[in-house]
Amino acid sequence: MGDKVIMEFENVGITYEQGFLGKSKVNIISDVSFVLKNGEILAVVGESGCGKTTIGKVVAGLLQPTSGQVLFRNRNIWKLDKKEYKEYRPKIQMVMQDSYASLNPVKNVYKTLAIIFQYYGVKRSDIKGKVIESLTAVGINPPEYFMNKFPYHLSGGQRQRLCLAKAIIPNPEIIVADEPVSMVDMSLRLVMLDMMIKFYEEKKISFIFITHDLSVVKYLGNRGKVMVMYLGKVIEYCDIEEAFRNPIHPYLRALIMSAPIPDPRIAKKMPPPNIKSTEVPSMSKKPNGCYFHPRCVFAEEICNKREPILKEISDNHQVACHFAEKMPEWKFYD
Repeated sequence: MGDKVIMEFENVGITYEQGFLGKSKVNIISDVSFVLKNGEILAVVGESGCGKTTIGKVVAGLLQPTSGQVLFRNRNIWKLDKKEYKEYRPKIQMVMQDSYASLNPVKNVYKTLAIIFQYYGVKRSDIKGKVIESLTAVGINPPEYFMNKFPYHLSGGQRQRLCLAKAIIPNPEIIVADEPVSMVDMSLRLVMLDMMIKFYEEKKISFIFITHDLSVVKYLGNRGKVMVMYLGKVIEYCDIEEAFRNPIHPYLRALIMSAPIPDPRIAKKMPPPNIKSTEVPSMSKKPNGCYFHPRCVFAEEICNKREPILKEISDNHQVACHFAEKMPEWKFYD
């Protein structure tokens, strides 16, 4: 895999206004910084509403940051001219959580893909062959049978495969996969993940996986990094394997302990998540200091007064916690 930086976030923030008369500002994401290399996977993890999908939309150029900058191959994407932006946009594709909402219900499978090939200049006589090739690549077989089917004829897994086929056609350099398997049957999740990993390995596509499911992240193994979000802030950033071997932030530890364990012998030994409360504070009423301190069992007075900064505590392992260096040794179960 190449190690050339393809995309970089530099202190990116998104602020919304709410209310009609006395408008107030809400920071959806704040000071988010990361580097995505060519042929690398970045898993963005966190509870619902933490800003994960917002990051995906910023990557795709659908949302303009209110602060910071987004660089694609060292170019600020919001300073590209019209021609440059038109060249940039197909290089970033998205696979969304709701596959049905991502597809036009009045276009059959053939037309859904054919219109994309037509847009990118494929000859009319070659389009059918290209559609068959795309359907075969994502495991929709036999392709001739499904070409005249509409989205409502397809299962959830087939619709998500069709969305993946759409994303692959422009030969993207980055695919943002937003909860790509959360609405797919459990038996098909590994099939979908293996398919994405295959494209990642064969086509050297960089992936940004947005998920709250740590089992998905763990399955990605040593293929990239994980960025843990909490209320719009990055609180831990490291290699995926390191995140499970040595999680530092109390929030990431709680997430790992909350994940279902398929082995009942291990599950029985697991203590409950080490956390004060399961309730997530509102984005519009964030706590003072460290956002996580009302739920943290390790919190002290400084956590209520001062917000921790994201700092490197070991090679390629960054954590935003006042007591990162003093955390007890991690034990998954006793």
